[in-house]
Amino acid sequence: MADINRAQVTMNLCNYTRTSILDAFRAVQAEARSLGAGGHASEIIGMLPRGALDDAWLNELKLNGFDPLRQIIENRI
Repeated sequence: MADINRAQVTMNLCNYTRTSILDAFRAVQAEARSLGAGGHASEIIGMLPRGALDDAWLNELKLNGFDPLRQIIENRI
């Protein structure tokens, strides 16, 4: 991604009750800022439980292509 002057961070959050998606996103944003960069967007690959994502976070997370009907487990059961 050097050709577009960006880096990519990938992680698995195993216990969202201990480290929220928003906390992880903010930590990455803070590290990027300390290196003179900024956050461009975020993405959730696969599915997650409803409790892992608060609707109030959606704008701050800058989620690309998130589809709650497809990606929230409880919506698929």
